[in-house]
Amino acid sequence: MFSPAQACETLTVPASTLRRWAGLFADYLSPMKGKQRRYTFADIDIFRQVRDLSQQGFTADRIKKQLTLMPKADETEKSIMALTELVRELSIIQADNARLQAQLNEQQKQLDAVMAWLRLPWYKRMTTKQPG
Repeated sequence: MFSPAQACETLTVPASTLRRWAGLFADYLSPMKGKQRRYTFADIDIFRQVRDLSQQGFTADRIKKQLTLMPKADETEKSIMALTELVRELSIIQADNARLQAQLNEQQKQLDAVMAWLRLPWYKRMTTKQPG
């Protein structure tokens, strides 16, 4: 079960969009149990289809028609979709990691240059500019 925040993070959509979709497509979602809304894997699948169709330019009415025509995803398809989302998220994390590593390397070079300057005798530091 997914909280609305987790659903937003999984689908990479704002909370306002998820709330709007939940209102528009409530007939296709699982019923709410208790006071706090939780979404099932099937609900996430519905939202994923809505997201994809919206990105293709479909209107809400047209999306509703498509949802009635689309077969329900079985557990294998859900697992594949979850893995696809995971791979996408991991590629984003990998790109962020590479960017952060490059920044770290640049900062390390700057720090090494400052440390080398600090190792100079005081009288040589007077005639050379501090790096960075």
